[in-house]
Amino acid sequence: VIDTYDTSIGFACLNSAWLSASEKDKGNLVLSRAQFNDAYQHIENADVKVALWHHPFACLHESDASRSKAQVLQRFHLCLNGHFHEEDGNSVVSPDGQSQIFTCPALYAKGEQSGFMCYQLDMSSRKLNIHSFRWNERKGFFVYNTDFSNNGQWSVSLLGQDSLSDKAIVVQRKTTAIQESQC
Repeated sequence: VIDTYDTSIGFACLNSAWLSASEKDKGNLVLSRAQFNDAYQHIENADVKVALWHHPFACLHESDASRSKAQVLQRFHLCLNGHFHEEDGNSVVSPDGQSQIFTCPALYAKGEQSGFMCYQLDMSSRKLNIHSFRWNERKGFFVYNTDFSNNGQWSVSLLGQDSLSDKAIVVQRKTTAIQESQC
């Protein structure tokens, strides 16, 4: 848990790779309820709760993916994962809860596939500003990733954990194509 001024941010770092053994891992990985429960108990009093791990839901075993997504929606404001080396962002509201879920690019990949995201949280307005960057080989440095959004930035309202919708809906979506077979 990190305390900043009058806000605390808790990070639950989970291991999605503990069963990883080969390129045929898709559908065989799990996070486990025990991992979520253990990590959550250390951050449950934080004002903002962030879950992060490597593999996206699409790489997990079907039953664990469903259970893990429900845990994220019930307990965490943000969920950050990677693996696909592409950007994706969703604000999800469902009967299970609500959360922002982001798939982030790899910092060290081949050429212009390299990238990263910075998250800026303004608690007074409950706004989350996402800045997406990619490597520009010609310039030799990172630039805003306009494939993520028109200007490489995206702002969303931070969803709370207290008000739930009676129907599952996606309230905002920004995505690029993800090849689910890349697990």
